[in-house]
Amino acid sequence: MESGAVLTIGNPLLDIAVVAPDSLFQKYSVVPATACLADEKHEGLYEEIKKFPDVVYTAGGSAQNTARTISWVLGQPGIVTYVGCIGKDENGKKLREVATQDSVNVQYLEDETNVTGTCAVLIKNHERSLVANLAAASHYKIDHLKSIQEWINKAKVIYGTGFFVTHSFESLIELGNQAIANDKVFMLSLIHISEPTRQAEIS
Repeated sequence: MESGAVLTIGNPLLDIAVVAPDSLFQKYSVVPATACLADEKHEGLYEEIKKFPDVVYTAGGSAQNTARTISWVLGQPGIVTYVGCIGKDENGKKLREVATQDSVNVQYLEDETNVTGTCAVLIKNHERSLVANLAAASHYKIDHLKSIQEWINKAKVIYGTGFFVTHSFESLIELGNQAIANDKVFMLSLIHISEPTRQAEIS
């Protein structure tokens, strides 16, 4: 397959994974083997686990995980382009670094007013508990698509997730329209849509 043959779009998160003691679950009111969005009680969690000696950073978020997996399965660097919004900060630099190490061509929009999204991955007894702070990931702007048009043109397959519907639905519509007009495959995972969303006709 040609370079850039697959394009994925979604909510990029820097996964910060540690083997967590019971005390950490209790301190931040995290229920083992669950996933949730961060709120006030999770303040301080991310900086605390960064200090763990066994901390592991990976490029996360559903669509970005898909991009990493495709790159790994096909064993072809640069075959997947990933699009999403990150902050202009150290976490953003780290996210770009680890995603690139996994052979993903990242085309991030950098938001100067919001921090990079993060996900605390607390591991206990081979189970994961996830605490996600979307932050900049939920601020993607459709105008960014214009700056990456060459990668959209190269793509034969475009994939997005339901997570992205509530943040930048118009971007998915634009990509869908381009896919139809240029005989590309457009795929959208609906499994993660947890609330009523706008209905639109892609024409």
